[in-house]
Amino acid sequence: MNEEITIDLKEYLRVLGKWKFLILLITVITVATAIILSWFVLPPVYEANAIIQVIRGEQRPTTTRETQTLDDVVGTISRLPQMTINTYVNQLKNQEVFQRVIKRLNLDQALYTPTGLSGMVTAKAVRDTNLIEVQTLNTDPQLAAGLANAISEEFMVFINENNQEQLGKSMQLLKSQLESTDKELAAATENLRKFDAQPRSVEYLAEQMTNRLNDLSNFRSQLAAAEVTLQQEQAGKSRLTARLAETPPLITITTKLEQPQDGSAPEQGATAVQISEQLNPAYDRITQELFAREVRIAELQAQTVATTATIADLEKEIAGLQAEIAGKRATRDQMQASVDRLNATYSVLADNITRTQVIRSINIGDASLMVVARAVVPTDPIRPRKMLNVAIAFVLGLMLSVLLAFLLDFLDNSIKTPEDVERHLAIPVLGTIPLHDLRDRSGTGKKDLLSKLGDSASGAIGYQTFAAGRGETSATKE
Repeated sequence: MNEEITIDLKEYLRVLGKWKFLILLITVITVATAIILSWFVLPPVYEANAIIQVIRGEQRPTTTRETQTLDDVVGTISRLPQMTINTYVNQLKNQEVFQRVIKRLNLDQALYTPTGLSGMVTAKAVRDTNLIEVQTLNTDPQLAAGLANAISEEFMVFINENNQEQLGKSMQLLKSQLESTDKELAAATENLRKFDAQPRSVEYLAEQMTNRLNDLSNFRSQLAAAEVTLQQEQAGKSRLTARLAETPPLITITTKLEQPQDGSAPEQGATAVQISEQLNPAYDRITQELFAREVRIAELQAQTVATTATIADLEKEIAGLQAEIAGKRATRDQMQASVDRLNATYSVLADNITRTQVIRSINIGDASLMVVARAVVPTDPIRPRKMLNVAIAFVLGLMLSVLLAFLLDFLDNSIKTPEDVERHLAIPVLGTIPLHDLRDRSGTGKKDLLSKLGDSASGAIGYQTFAAGRGETSATKE
């Protein structure tokens, strides 16, 4: 069964009243200590602020493309790294920057070190802006403002020198690459020139190919014309052969005879005629024309055969030229591609060298950073906050003293007053016997409770005996 705890406000007030002097003493001591420390011991600390604006910077890094051109690849060599706001903030507390500030302000290097300055300086990016706030803390207001301004300016110089160093390395690399590319380009151009100067170059073979194609076209035209003419002659021959078959080779000629010169009279009713056969002129003409056509047909056939053979030779020669041209053109295209690639690389390198030289001529620190608000000498310290320290000391002293009062009261098991008897032993107090001061007979007036209690102390002893007879002592509690 859980015991119920009853909070007795009077009991708390009793404890506070019992230990009020202790509580008051501790509270006064803590407050006095805070006053002494805040007004006389702790030195005042001043804060100075300088604002730097980032002109060239991104809050987020840009995403890189999956495919990059030659200009992109070479450009990464001469391009400065993309600086974000957080990058500038982290670089601002660089040890080298602090070392330069110490030299610039002629600070005692035994007292001021880069690590020590790092604890005095706070740099942070102002949210949703491109501003960087530089805060410096120091007991000297002049030095605090000087540190903030010197750190801002030296940081800009530091950024510029780093960029110049990076661009210098990029320039050396680009120049070495340009020299190497120039040598490769000269060698590739010479090889291409020698290849084109060969007896059977691609241009020569292409010209020969054009001529052969023209010849092939002409011979094919001649062959087509000859075939058409041959077909016409063969058709004419067929017609002449048909006519010749219809035309008789001989014709019969009937000739009347003249009257006899001797005057004899011819027989009555009879006519003197003479019948003879001759070669048919038409047959002879057709035969000659047919022979002429057969001759032309033979000539056309011979011409067709010769032209066909010539065409076959030309086609074979053209095929050989095509194979030779293809091989040499592939080789030349590779050499030309190499020359073009080296020319493009040379051009890109030259452009990036020019671009890098232009960038080096610019103060990158001033171009990317600008101090928009210089630190002014502060007039009021930010620490110590005297009234706040006193208030905190008062609250802490009061809390500690109250806690100590309750702890001491809890550890105190002695019975000193009748109220303690009633509270701890839960019995009523019937009466009290005062302790009488005994003096020695010599009249010195000193107490001698241990040896001269006598009858006067019997009351007190009897009270203790009475309490012991009840089974309780002065040190018992509920």
